Amino acid sequence: MCKIICLVKFIFVLIMTMYHNVIFCAIDPNETTVMLMNRNLLTFPDYIVKLTALTSLNLSNNQIVEIPVEIGKLTALTSLYLINNQIVEIPVEIGKLTALKYLNLSNNQIVEIPVEIGKLTALTSRFH
Repeated sequence: MCKIICLVKFIFVLIMTMYHNVIFCAIDPNETTVMLMNRNLLTFPDYIVKLTALTSLNLSNNQIVEIPVEIGKLTALTSLYLINNQIVEIPVEIGKLTALKYLNLSNNQIVEIPVEIGKLTALTSRFH
């Protein structure tokens, strides 16, 4: 019984200590999917823009304020979910994501949508 309780306490402590930390990990450069929802991220993780094979990215329910201009390097991206963050501006480089089919930026602080979003002709679903 003590082993189970101790294990539960250990897992709880591990979760609590990692909850607000920046995520440091080794990711395969050929990774196609990254899902980091509900992590209290304050910034867009730098390593993500280096994952050029990425097709699906979900950073919803965080505290991200800015989408980096380097997002334009993720040309294989077909779905991008940044729901419930604090994003104020969409960089014009988003227009380079021509493979994008699904884009959801709802529940952010965005006041203006760049005209470059019109270059995303593959979009089948768009929320803002």
